[in-house]
Amino acid sequence: MKRIKKFFSKRDGQKNSQELMKITNAIGPLLDQTAHEIFSLHSSDLLKKPLTYIIPAVWGVNNDVKLTETQIRINKRIVPVVDEILRLFNARKMDPAQRNALDYIVRGLIISKITLMIELLKNQMRMSAAHNSKEDDILRDIEPIGSA
Repeated sequence: MKRIKKFFSKRDGQKNSQELMKITNAIGPLLDQTAHEIFSLHSSDLLKKPLTYIIPAVWGVNNDVKLTETQIRINKRIVPVVDEILRLFNARKMDPAQRNALDYIVRGLIISKITLMIELLKNQMRMSAAHNSKEDDILRDIEPIGSA
């Protein structure tokens, strides 16, 4: 009898872990895909601007300054994603403070993911440029030895 209870209790544990991961499995890929799409579509603009350029784009507001077309396009891509994540969390049951806090966390995570991608690409470009310049410097410093 004990073996039967153990057997069935493990399955209940698996169901509970699947329920625990339900929201995570939904929002993880959604956040990653959104950040990657935004970075891929707007990388040339994002590389030219300071890192803080992405913040008003994600939030959809910029104090005293009108958003650029790129920032508006980025925001239009982010709003439905944030709404979907809030829906997954049953945000209707949350009070306004909780909903605002979750919105803040999600948008902050999107900002972090995009800024990480920007910095990784900048670093990769610097490393590539440094590697190419080292190869040029090596050829310049070669001195012939001996005579023919």
